[in-house]
Amino acid sequence: MLEPVKNFFSSNSFIPHGHCYLWKPQLVWLHVASDSLIGLAYFSIPIMLIYFVHKRRDMPFQGIFLMFGAFIISCGTSHLMAVWTLWHPDYWLSGGIKLTTALISLYTAIELFGLIPQALALPSPAQLEATNQKLAQEISASEAAVRHRILAEAALKQSETRFRLVFEDAATGIVLANVSGELMATNPAFRKMLGYSENELSKMRFTQFTHSDFISTEAELYREMVEGLRDFYQLEKIYITKQKQMVWGHLTVSLVRDAEENPQFCIAMVENITERKQSDTALRHYQEHLEELVGARTAELTRVNEQLSWQASHDALTDLVNRREFEKCLERAVSTARASAQECTLCYMDLDHFKIVNDTCGHLAGDELLRQISSLLQNRCRKSDTLARLGGDEFGLLLYQCSLEEATRVVQKLHKSIQEFRFVWQDQTFTLGISIGLVSINDCRLNPENILNAADTACYSAKKQGRNQVHVYRVDERELQEQQPKFS
Repeated sequence: MLEPVKNFFSSNSFIPHGHCYLWKPQLVWLHVASDSLIGLAYFSIPIMLIYFVHKRRDMPFQGIFLMFGAFIISCGTSHLMAVWTLWHPDYWLSGGIKLTTALISLYTAIELFGLIPQALALPSPAQLEATNQKLAQEISASEAAVRHRILAEAALKQSETRFRLVFEDAATGIVLANVSGELMATNPAFRKMLGYSENELSKMRFTQFTHSDFISTEAELYREMVEGLRDFYQLEKIYITKQKQMVWGHLTVSLVRDAEENPQFCIAMVENITERKQSDTALRHYQEHLEELVGARTAELTRVNEQLSWQASHDALTDLVNRREFEKCLERAVSTARASAQECTLCYMDLDHFKIVNDTCGHLAGDELLRQISSLLQNRCRKSDTLARLGGDEFGLLLYQCSLEEATRVVQKLHKSIQEFRFVWQDQTFTLGISIGLVSINDCRLNPENILNAADTACYSAKKQGRNQVHVYRVDERELQEQQPKFS
């Protein structure tokens, strides 16, 4: 079975090389031309592969490209040796070159076999196209993100610039502080308000320049804000400057939180309201002063009104109730007597011989006599009764809840006191008398004017009967009311 194979490779059956082309020149040159062109082509291909690998150092599998180049060069050399051996019998060299070509071919085939899975793993053109499109989209998105980031950074920078301008140029004090109350940044307005430098304030806390009266109050407000019970708080408090002066400030504090609602830092706005507080204090003092003036003026007006009211109802000479006020008291007494059947008595009194004193000693003496008589009668009357000067030397006495019999006893005492009274003026002494008329206020038929006239009539009757006596009014004396001459 192996005999045919042995015969195929046996040298006995080889045709001598000189007879292989039948000794035809055309056939020989055909082989020469063909092998030469193939050799040239084989040599040109490796040169292009080497150039390609040199230019594309990022290409994978560069080793296999070089192996392919060596393989092709050895193949080209084999074809050139075929031409060479037509005239030179260097068959061992030709065989060696072929053997080298075989080894290189074999090594290349082995390497290529190992690279096939890797080559198959390389993406196809469609995959590369899809990857390229995806990459292009990612690049576009990345460029858009970069542009957005650039715009955002520009906007942030612009916002920071605006904030810095506002922070530095604001007329109101602005403070940034951490959660524990340590100052992180202060603007010029706040530093000017307290008189500290930026470095000095950076080492301080709010409590170090806050008046002690406000520390506990602000601490409670701050605690409520941190715990989320309020978004911010406002407080008017006193600050202590570097020069130990007190400055009023209106404070507004808000808390900045992160996305998880954790406190990050505080922003405090402080407005200097010292001038306003001073104005408020001055205004309050002025208002208090005005209130004092108004109170004093009101008291004065009240006093004046009371005095005017008193003067309108009292006699200026004797300080007794005057006739107008006495008539009002009489009206009320009549109304009370009619409503509750309470008996009252009216007494009408007229001094006897008053005109003698007045004419002899003058009006000053007459006025003094009237004052002394008024004081005497006032001291002898009951506290509940009303004594009035009705005019000239006439007096009226209204005895409340007093029967005519009891009133008679009271009036008799008054009459006796007047009789015992002695008026001394300079070196003269005068004895006086008094005529008294009584009328009971229990007759529903009489009005206040009739009752007063009735008492006047009774007094007239007392004078007519000899003066210096008491007379009780009777109904049949009404006709005398038209005939009352005045006695002195």
